Amino acid sequence: EVQSSKMVNAAAADEERLLVLGATGNVGRHVIARLVFLAGAGRTSQRVRILAATRQPGAYSCDPPPEGCPAVVEPVACGASAGEVAACVAAARPTRIFLCMPQALSADEMRAYSEAVVDAAVACGVAWLVRLSSCGIDRAPSQGPLGDAHLAGEEYCRKAGMGLTSVRPTSFHTNFEKYDVGSIAAESVFRSPLGLTAKVNWVHCRDIGYVVAALLASPISPEALAARFEVVEVTGPASSTLSAGEMAAMLSEELGRPVRYEEVPAPPFPEYEALWTFLKAGGFDHSSDAVARLTGEEPLGMREVVRALRAELQPST
Repeated sequence: EVQSSKMVNAAAADEERLLVLGATGNVGRHVIARLVFLAGAGRTSQRVRILAATRQPGAYSCDPPPEGCPAVVEPVACGASAGEVAACVAAARPTRIFLCMPQALSADEMRAYSEAVVDAAVACGVAWLVRLSSCGIDRAPSQGPLGDAHLAGEEYCRKAGMGLTSVRPTSFHTNFEKYDVGSIAAESVFRSPLGLTAKVNWVHCRDIGYVVAALLASPISPEALAARFEVVEVTGPASSTLSAGEMAAMLSEELGRPVRYEEVPAPPFPEYEALWTFLKAGGFDHSSDAVARLTGEEPLGMREVVRALRAELQPST
């Protein structure tokens, strides 16, 4: 039976056990670093065990908590299949869970993975799940199969009786690193199916991780407890909501040379065609105050991302 709402905000008798699924990913590593910081600052329960789920626990490493910090980071084994993640949850015996699914999963695999986490969590008596999703999944037009899989996972969680915080970010800054940095350095051009007029907000993965850590370390709000559900839309600052033309202008200014944009077709797969239709309709043309409100820090902007990547964005000589 799922714990009562009183138990949601209480640590176990000896320690809080926070399971981070996806601990080595773009968001998870920031979640763990921030949880250690919050514990050291006295903003978590007295003893915190951060369970870092990874495929290779023997190879896992992170900065050790400072002396006197009441946090311990413990790597735990977790694979990419539904059965493996269920076994991880059962063995970890967490009090709260952050779920960030592997990026390579299909829509059907996303559903199976998410449901396995919920089933195992309910069996362990976990009352609340913090789950990484996507901004705008409940707005038209649909994000397609991937967005639908997120919605189905959330609905399954709620029907199982678990409380849920749906963390819904806009476009990760790491997408820019992965898809655009190479062509900008080599050709002074970046390409996407977005078109010239639609705008996308870019959010730094550090800020997503900081928000998730704040949610894991803090009591759940009375409003969320009453509804057993809350949505937190995590975005970059309004200045990071950019059209392709605005992005090209900012890149040209920061790099001191012309950078241009080229529109290309969406990949010929239903999942990606639907996602780009959503983005071209303004699905990520949105910003919120969640980062500042929940972490006390201003979100990083795309100019800061570009400045941090300046060396990688320069032409090779």
